[in-house]
Amino acid sequence: MWLWPDTLLHLIPGYLIYQILGTSRHELSHAVAYLFSGYGITRICVLPSQRDGQFYWGYVESMPKMGAKMNIHIMLAPYYTDLICIGMWFLTYIYAPRPWVPNDARLSINLWICATVLLLLSPITDMLYNLTKWVRGKGGDFAEAAAYAKLH
Repeated sequence: MWLWPDTLLHLIPGYLIYQILGTSRHELSHAVAYLFSGYGITRICVLPSQRDGQFYWGYVESMPKMGAKMNIHIMLAPYYTDLICIGMWFLTYIYAPRPWVPNDARLSINLWICATVLLLLSPITDMLYNLTKWVRGKGGDFAEAAAYAKLH
């Protein structure tokens, strides 16, 4: 049987870890782009919360410093990171030993599943979620980037 009973017990804490790691990857990408653009970071939140009456999975609050420039890369930084993660997954898939070869195949398969979820499925889900928000007119990073591109 491919789904071991103890695997089921890991789904709830596993989802929480997945959500926090995925949100951290997304928001820290924004934060790094802000820093490269000359902004200061005042707050990073990686847990679901309400802000200005809206629900957010996470957010970054920034403050411009002298000479700071807003640019489209700040809004798109998480998707650059997503593409890097997807590339890392494919490199791992090509060059890493297959999970069924080692002595402890069960542990190896679980690690492979974790790598697939964190490096492939999570970034793809992040991109699709934000693209869907943009297409539906509900805002998001792509909508902000498109609005910025129209102005500049």
